[in-house]
Amino acid sequence: MKHLNIRIILVLFVTITSVKVSSKVVIENEDGIGIEYNLSDEGASVINISSIPSSIATGECFELYIPESVTYNGNIYSVYGISLAGNLNYQAYYISKLYIPQSIKQISGLFRERLKTLIFENISKIFYGGSSIFYSCKLENVIVKHINDPDDYYDRFGSVYTNYQTDIFTQNTYKHANLFVPVGTWADFAYTENRIPGWSNFIHIREMAMDVEGLSESKAYALIDTKNFNYYVYDVVNNHITSRGSHSNFDESSPYNSWQIVKTDDGFALYNIGAKRYATLTTNGELDLSIVPTILPMENASNGITMGNSQFGFVLNENVNIDQSVTSIGKKVIYENSIAKYYTLDGRNSDVPHKGLNIVRMRNGETKKILVK
Repeated sequence: MKHLNIRIILVLFVTITSVKVSSKVVIENEDGIGIEYNLSDEGASVINISSIPSSIATGECFELYIPESVTYNGNIYSVYGISLAGNLNYQAYYISKLYIPQSIKQISGLFRERLKTLIFENISKIFYGGSSIFYSCKLENVIVKHINDPDDYYDRFGSVYTNYQTDIFTQNTYKHANLFVPVGTWADFAYTENRIPGWSNFIHIREMAMDVEGLSESKAYALIDTKNFNYYVYDVVNNHITSRGSHSNFDESSPYNSWQIVKTDDGFALYNIGAKRYATLTTNGELDLSIVPTILPMENASNGITMGNSQFGFVLNENVNIDQSVTSIGKKVIYENSIAKYYTLDGRNSDVPHKGLNIVRMRNGETKKILVK
């Protein structure tokens, strides 16, 4: 009988699991506000406010812009969450405006009543880890700058998301606050309760472009300053651009309060439909009007589209029609500060343009023809 030589090999499997180490650190944002984070393998989560510069803490309220990422000890952490053990405020100071970047994936905790303006860079990826998050807030404006496919909501979170999302705002917020949504998404928010739960409860839903990619030449807009939410209109009596207060003081039917965009290869011009003149910037960075079409330095920012000293949102206004006569401006849009002289067709020169066809000599020696209406 043959003996079977059986070798028994013992293999020791060692399972190594990474231990998530977390630590609390304070890192200042661009405004110098000390934000306390919990750092872990997942990234950074906001847990409190540690300090506020004296230049900001001059009143009871301050604005808080949460960054998309922070750097600590040479490592970059994505700011993925807001996890509040208590209220996100600093001593006797209260947050009046909160900017939530696109990197945020979850929010939990409570916010206090002084929060008036809430800006979401993109709401499509956020999970709310609890109900009543904004119940104590007397919100006046809720802004959603971007949104993915509405179906992304239910696919991502299912019924759990549906239950929590419906409850993060109060009925008073739904009744009284303005919900500004990206241009072209009004129906997604107003009529798709099963896909974007809770948001359809807002009564005042308005479309607003807050980046230059969302601007359209075929639409009329109201122009709103996204810092204080005043509207910019043409004051006929005093012949200048001025700001009006809240929506209750704003006449949507007036063409003097309505603007349209003129796109060119070089940038954008802004036209006041009632005044039939173009926006320009003063040396102090304030809006003014000119009969000459002028390229404006429009750039995207966290709080809207920057022009001069302010950031703006372009609120869709369907009560006023655009001026079709300015859509063919095209290459005639010029930079005012590059003009040396204006000439009439018979050769007379002037420092200012006149109505009709102008021959313009640029400072670089180039000559152009522009039509001023």
